[in-house]
Amino acid sequence: MLIGLGVVFSVSDPLDATRAPATLNKSGANGNLTSGSCTCTATGGKEPYSYLWTYVSGENATINSPTAAATNWTHNGTNEAVNGVFKCTVTDDDSNTAVTPTVRVSWVHGTPQ
Repeated sequence: MLIGLGVVFSVSDPLDATRAPATLNKSGANGNLTSGSCTCTATGGKEPYSYLWTYVSGENATINSPTAAATNWTHNGTNEAVNGVFKCTVTDDDSNTAVTPTVRVSWVHGTPQ
């Protein structure tokens, strides 16, 4: 006699990743300029999430917290304007991934007037 077999399925929403803001601008004296912060928000999938911010194009810069949900960037420059483009890849506990739209970070180095 077979008594009640149960199968449990766990269904979660697809993993998605967004970022805010889409652009960051920083100006100031020559030397290291640190941008404002950008935050990646993950939804769906299975927690916990891991984060990885990476360089896409333009001028590369130091990603100050590359494995955190929120990060900022530092660029060491001289009297010039530079732009870098970055993204964040989120991985959930089931190894699913989602990638944010890019964030553009701009620095204007020079002596403030």
